[in-house]
Amino acid sequence: MSNDPAAHVRHELRTPLNHIIGYSELLLEEAGERGRAELAPGLHRILDDARALLGLINDLLATSKFGARVAALRQMPAELATPLNRIVATCESLQPQIAAADAADLAPDLERIARAARHFLTLVRDGVGPAVAGGFAEDAPRVAADAPAAEHGAILVVDDNETNRDMLSRRLARQGYQVHLVAGGRQAFELLETQAVDLILLDVMMPEMNGYDALQRLKANPAQRDIPVLMISALDEMDSVVRCIELGAEDYLFKPFDPVLLRARIGACLEKKRLRDEIARHVRRMERELELARAIQLSMVPTDFSIAGPQGLELYATLQPAYEVGGDLYDFFWMTPERMCLVVADVSDKGASAALFMARAKTVIRLLATNFDRAAGRAPTAAELVVRIDAELCQDNPYSMFVTLLLCIVDARTGGIEWCNAGHNPPYLIAPDGAITQLARDNGIPIGIDAEFSRVTETVQLASGGSLFAYTDGVSESMNEENGMFGTDRLEAVLRSCGGHTPQDVVNAMLRHVQTFAGSAAASDDITMLVCRWRG
Repeated sequence: MSNDPAAHVRHELRTPLNHIIGYSELLLEEAGERGRAELAPGLHRILDDARALLGLINDLLATSKFGARVAALRQMPAELATPLNRIVATCESLQPQIAAADAADLAPDLERIARAARHFLTLVRDGVGPAVAGGFAEDAPRVAADAPAAEHGAILVVDDNETNRDMLSRRLARQGYQVHLVAGGRQAFELLETQAVDLILLDVMMPEMNGYDALQRLKANPAQRDIPVLMISALDEMDSVVRCIELGAEDYLFKPFDPVLLRARIGACLEKKRLRDEIARHVRRMERELELARAIQLSMVPTDFSIAGPQGLELYATLQPAYEVGGDLYDFFWMTPERMCLVVADVSDKGASAALFMARAKTVIRLLATNFDRAAGRAPTAAELVVRIDAELCQDNPYSMFVTLLLCIVDARTGGIEWCNAGHNPPYLIAPDGAITQLARDNGIPIGIDAEFSRVTETVQLASGGSLFAYTDGVSESMNEENGMFGTDRLEAVLRSCGGHTPQDVVNAMLRHVQTFAGSAAASDDITMLVCRWRG
């Protein structure tokens, strides 16, 4: 509740005027719908007097000093009393017309208008008191909380004044909304635990929990923060408007409100919520599809590392996309009973496009590697394979995507490796004693760029118990919270500590060090590692 006494006066004086104007507008609408044109002149007189009073009060409360406002208010009883008494008299004169028109159900609203006018006179005569809550509609019907949902959505009205709640609920129900009514913030949060609503109309000046506190609590709750809130208050200070918008309100409407403007603001708020809900549904759908895509992508890389065992090799690999799907790739398969092909690759770009190109690359590599000898009548070299793969991926590649690729062919009988590097991170050899050797860095260009680029086959010999460590740059370029990079020095230090370790232990040790280094920083690139050890 605002501690500003001027704000308190504005709120209390405008509240009964809001009731008079609101019920007059409702009666005019209902009389028009029933074809009771004879009631319209009297209702228009009430409405005109109430609006004139509102203008008079607004002019009076614009005085710079609060004391001068109160003094001026007490010095003009006749100016205020004349239209107020005319409103009461008009209500009384309309009662017989309503009875004659067989519209007795409209009579309670006329009595609410007259009661509001009398209360306004009391405020002026006796001074603006601290409490006028309780309203003038003790018998006002409540909208049932368990009413069936209306076509246009559900709206929660939070206002400590019963007459305000009644007017809003009736007007909103006429527009096709389901309406829930509560008298304060605590009741609102209790209702929100069990009821879903599309919009909240929230009064600012309420006892116990004011509108600011309720709005702040609502926006702090992840389950409720997306419910749009339209503030409705007789408090028309710009500071109040700014504060509500900063706290997360969609809009702010002054009492007494124009029904057309109220309808437009509610429509705008609900349309924004509809769009946000549609976006949220789309995001959830995309997340489900990406989760499925991630599972499919990870199922494309082999996980049965035991296939190398009978021939004296040990294997282990991991692929961890930075996003739902990624462009890294590893693969291993027997080209012949003694020659195993090892592949580690990194597609340009990230996300879905990289994942699709990665799937294409994997298929091309496997098909060419396992069918090359049938066409040539001999086993291919690593460079020959890469040239054929390059030519295939350069075709039908309108977006110029490319792949860095390390392809190794390991002879399980001798531990010899022939390899070809197409723009990829150079691999390492790990000796049983922990000594490491980085293989040649002259690695050409990635595949998918130039099908005519010539490739070179390199050879190296694994020591008995030695390992080949291949990886993507997501390992060495992993970043921490301070934007520091893991780097090759740290990578090599980990490898030196892994002499004689199993491939799985090497991979797990590297992952552990990378994750410790990165801390809470989000992964910026996919991480892939493959280790092959020759038992000799």
